[in-house]
Amino acid sequence: GRSPQCNMSAVSPSYVFGGFVAPGYEPVRELFLRHFADGLEDCAQCCVFVRGRPAVDLWGARADNSGKPRHNYGPGTMQNVFSSTKVLTSLVVAMLADRGHLSYSQLV
Repeated sequence: GRSPQCNMSAVSPSYVFGGFVAPGYEPVRELFLRHFADGLEDCAQCCVFVRGRPAVDLWGARADNSGKPRHNYGPGTMQNVFSSTKVLTSLVVAMLADRGHLSYSQLV
């Protein structure tokens, strides 16, 4: 099952964090938190599946004056994905080629 929600509020009172990391994935959480501490993120999510199971599911957002996430940002917020789709597409093609479902020399 999932690990319990991690309490990350000690990082900064001006941010709200939630989510979980499976045992062994704590360095991902530390890097995620560091991005906020270094001012690189205002609102962000990170979700990683390993062998079809969630290993990391984190979210964080700058808090408003009441301590709630700005812009109602939370675990169910839709996240924009920009040019990362090119990377995902190339990974899928590489996996299909590796498994013999297509060849790089085939015409498209």
